[in-house]
Amino acid sequence: MQQAIEEGFILDVLRNYTTYETAFQLAQRAGGAVGGEDLVDEGTAKESLMRWVSLHPANIVQKVQIIVEHFRENVAELLDGHAKAMVVTSSRAAALKYKMAIDAYVEKHNYPLGTLVALSGSLTAEQIDDFVPGVQEPYTETNMNPDLRGRGIPQAFAGDQFQVLIVANKYQTGFDQPLLFAMYVDKRLDGIEAVQTLSRLNRTLPSKGKDTMYILDFVNDTDTIRDALLPYYRTAEIIETTDPDLVHDLARKLEIAGIYTKDDVDAFAQAFIIEKKHGKHTAPLKQAADRFNDHYVAALADNTKAEIDELDLFRKDVGSFVRLYDFLSQVVDYQDTDLENLALFLRLLRPRLTGRKTPEELDFNNIELTLIKQTRQSEGAISLGGDGEKLNPMGVGGGRSRDPHLVAWEETLNNINSLFEDEEFDPGSVESWGQGVVTILVQNEEIKDQVNANTKEQFRESQTIETAVTNAVLDHQDSQQNIMEKFFESAHRKGQIIKEISDLVYWELRHQAEKDTQPQDDEEDDVDQE
Repeated sequence: MQQAIEEGFILDVLRNYTTYETAFQLAQRAGGAVGGEDLVDEGTAKESLMRWVSLHPANIVQKVQIIVEHFRENVAELLDGHAKAMVVTSSRAAALKYKMAIDAYVEKHNYPLGTLVALSGSLTAEQIDDFVPGVQEPYTETNMNPDLRGRGIPQAFAGDQFQVLIVANKYQTGFDQPLLFAMYVDKRLDGIEAVQTLSRLNRTLPSKGKDTMYILDFVNDTDTIRDALLPYYRTAEIIETTDPDLVHDLARKLEIAGIYTKDDVDAFAQAFIIEKKHGKHTAPLKQAADRFNDHYVAALADNTKAEIDELDLFRKDVGSFVRLYDFLSQVVDYQDTDLENLALFLRLLRPRLTGRKTPEELDFNNIELTLIKQTRQSEGAISLGGDGEKLNPMGVGGGRSRDPHLVAWEETLNNINSLFEDEEFDPGSVESWGQGVVTILVQNEEIKDQVNANTKEQFRESQTIETAVTNAVLDHQDSQQNIMEKFFESAHRKGQIIKEISDLVYWELRHQAEKDTQPQDDEEDDVDQE
């Protein structure tokens, strides 16, 4: 890579690399399906919560503002307005949400910026936990990009109509577009995936003088990117060669496990590749996933650790096969359609091998994202100095299962919140924040009824006002975030704030009621005096 950069064949994509850190805080509403003391697997819960936060509208909206404004200020005018950008997301659902959010932001500000989203297969509203206005389910690459008009993504993106391409896995590798000047990364990148993804920017454009590129990364820090690219930067020596037959060995090992059959793979390939009926291809995937998950649940119930370990190893081997095939198929022509079909089948099967509660199964209806902020951490070039490293050959996976560490749901929230306990949020005014919360509460009909039926002391001590204040604070999350943080920081402080706000609400509603009962001529006199 270093030699290619020095000789001008490719560009150095790390010259302008900016990283961001997402700081957030979670709170739990009372009465949710998962209580504060309910036990969950700590690792699974953290992964689930992080995924939930990553797809939260408030999080995506903040990042979209950074992305669009950065593009307009730094990229849009390059190459006389022909420069383009790619947004790399963590999933198809995330790509779809980014498409909707960017389009909404662009429309709101009347910006001349066109977007495309690359999607494999189809998605439902349930899968993305949202509805796409004006688009009928299922959501596909075709109906999410109505202006394609029969063109493929690469052809359409090459023209002047579209400036931003949003991707998950599709086009993250193997996509050659020299007009790409910026990349916005919202996905964890490791190893060869980091090299392949960031290399979308390194295409030269000598006749146009392409010499400026930008990468904004919301997930990975500079050390992660440096460690991922360093082995490939200088001349790398591979200690041993990777045996191409490992793919066949691992395929046989997976087939013996009995989780899927050749008929499953053939039916999948017929629907997905030949007939291109992307709804029909899910049936064989579901059959295989159900076999795995049923076995796993039964093994957990019977506490048969040997079988649990075997199933966990199968799941890890599925991932190993996909990575191994991706790596070796670039240099080895297997000339084996069955092997290619199996790789695609296992790629889509892997996320379905859940076994226990997964991010989709945990209930987040009682969780609120109370604070969210994107903070710039570093900006500038990432140096890849140092000698080349020795690379080990790829091998067959041999992972071991992990015993779930069960902790209280509330503890999981606290652990995640503690990651950001030293984060400094923008200072704000307590008075304006409190007035904003009061404004929300005085429009609440249930609160009005409580004020009319109780004394101030009774109203202050009621569960209704405590719940209503908490919910109003959550609804008011866009204003004075540091004050909201203090609200949830301590039960004592929270109780005191609730009492103060309840007094304000009680006084405000009583005052309004007294004004409403004044004679009409008094109101007219007040107007005349003004």
